[in-house]
Amino acid sequence: LADFREAAWPDHVSLWKSALPTACAAARGGGDAAAACMLSNYSAPTVAAPMFVVEAQTDSVQLGAHDWVPNDHLNDTEVQAYLSEWKANQTAGLQATLKPTDGWFNPACFIHTGFHHAAPRLHDPTTGKGYAYGDAFAEWFAATLAPPAAGAAPLRLMDDCGLMCNPDCGVA
Repeated sequence: LADFREAAWPDHVSLWKSALPTACAAARGGGDAAAACMLSNYSAPTVAAPMFVVEAQTDSVQLGAHDWVPNDHLNDTEVQAYLSEWKANQTAGLQATLKPTDGWFNPACFIHTGFHHAAPRLHDPTTGKGYAYGDAFAEWFAATLAPPAAGAAPLRLMDDCGLMCNPDCGVA
């Protein structure tokens, strides 16, 4: 299990020979403080390029391997409360950290890298169009290359059905 306490971050940078975003490292003053730039909530605000984030609302590796959430107790009341708080914090962080040009694909799944070309799918609430992550990224990317249309917003897809409720989670 990886130690995700702030004091351990400089050791992770050293161990993994991490390349930290220059602007973020400079903004944090370099040294051990720059190790926080490994985490997107610190580095994203310093990245000038538009970004597209693909992340499950409840990441199975982060929660299972780093927060010790037991997979065989996901339906327990206490675990459900913790997962709900995790999702709320992640959603708030995502919305607060990213720039107006950034997009995201954020399904209500308990997965880490289980994204597949066909699933999970999310639907744009304004158009009803369904997307798997690759199609969502392609559309967002094409829109970032085109001149912005009046009032156009980047593609931001997020499940709002509840906790781990996307019916396509785990479908491959």
